Parts: sequence; structure tokens; C-alpha cells
Amino acid sequence: MDLEQRYTRANSYFSFDDFFFSGMTDFTSEEIKSVVHQCRTVIDRLPVLSNWPQYVAGVVTNKTPKFFLVEYIKENEDDEYTQTYFIEIKEIECDEYLDHINKKLSIKSYHEDKIQSGTDIKESTTGSIGVVENM
Repeated sequence: MDLEQRYTRANSYFSFDDFFFSGMTDFTSEEIKSVVHQCRTVIDRLPVLSNWPQYVAGVVTNKTPKFFLVEYIKENEDDEYTQTYFIEIKEIECDEYLDHINKKLSIKSYHEDKIQSGTDIKESTTGSIGVVENM
């Protein structure tokens, strides 16, 4: 059973699959909140590639950073409506995360793009968006 469908501005709908959360067994509740928040803050910047899975990397910063890769599908139903399905998450190594940063396929790069465009959402978050501290 999927979670209730949510939406952001401009008719951009999203949902997290049950399989997504089953991949987070090694995440604490605070880390889960951070991952979900990070996904939500960049949802309007994720590229649309209808019916094809795409990947975005992120990091949860605590005493020890936890790097992750999110699989999602983003569909454009028409010019005013998009649907994003967050399908799976897995933990990755720092090197793989850095590869995604270099390719601009990270939550950090999409968040920076959002800030530069002036459409940043000012919300508090648990952990940082793509910033590794105390390494």
C-alpha cells in the first residue's frame, strides 16, 4: 500500500513507495525525516524523463555522514501537472556520492540550482542538504 499522495506548488504531485521505506531499515527516524525532507525540497528541480527511472544522490549529516541514492520516476502528464514516484533508496559509499555531485545529479546540486534561481523554500531541516561535516 502506497502512502497518501502529496503535492507541492504548481501541481507537482509525489509519493513514496512502500519499497522505498523498506530500504531504510538502517536509518534512524531523524535520518528518515531528513531524507524525505531533502527529496521534497528539490522535487520541482528533478528532471522529467517519463516512465524511466532516474537517480539522485544525497547525504544525511550526523556524527558520521550517511550517503544514499534514491531511485525515482518523474512523469509529465501535461504542461501543468507532474507526478514523481520515489521508488527505492540504498546506502552508497562516499566516492559514489562524489561522482553524482560531479555529474550534477545530487540533491545538493538541485538545491543549489533552486537557490540560484530564487525559488528556494525556506524550511528548517534535520541534517544538511548535501553538506558533509566533520569528515
